[in-house]
Amino acid sequence: MQFILLGINRPQVFAIESIEMNRLRGFTLIELMVTLAAGIILLAVGIPAFTTMMANNQSAAYANDLVMALNLARSEAVKRKVPIAVCARKADSDDECDGNNWQNGWLLFTDINTDGDYTLANDGPLLRVWGVPGGTMTVLAAPDFVRFTVNGELDNANPLSITTELAHCTGQQGRAFTITATGYVSVARAACN
Repeated sequence: MQFILLGINRPQVFAIESIEMNRLRGFTLIELMVTLAAGIILLAVGIPAFTTMMANNQSAAYANDLVMALNLARSEAVKRKVPIAVCARKADSDDECDGNNWQNGWLLFTDINTDGDYTLANDGPLLRVWGVPGGTMTVLAAPDFVRFTVNGELDNANPLSITTELAHCTGQQGRAFTITATGYVSVARAACN
């Protein structure tokens, strides 16, 4: 490599090269320690926020699945012109209702005999089965089943409500579902117990 020196003597060139070489050596210990401290502080603040975000997403996913099941039941009742019910699913079973234990998933079925309980002989085939939702969801209050009439209205004249929350619920991570007498399903955040 050739240098064209215009009025610069040789010792000044070596001084410039040696300053540039000192800059290219790497990080100083102080710079490394400051960077590590900043990273640790960001992690300390970020991890709790991340776990809260994950819990909120899990609760929202559970809520969306249940709202979808209830809306599907309502539309199928109108379409098929038969009562359609959603009931809590019995653990380790794809075709039995289990009172108000909604943590195991739920069943969607034609409730021809209007008893709120599914039996193949009396009600025909299942329309859909939802499995256990991810995580540990606790259902605090819920009816044994929700049934919609052929008009898409709730079978019972009074509105129904379902309240759920996560196992380590904090703040407003719970969900409160309301099903009006006309069959409209809404969900809102609820305070944890």
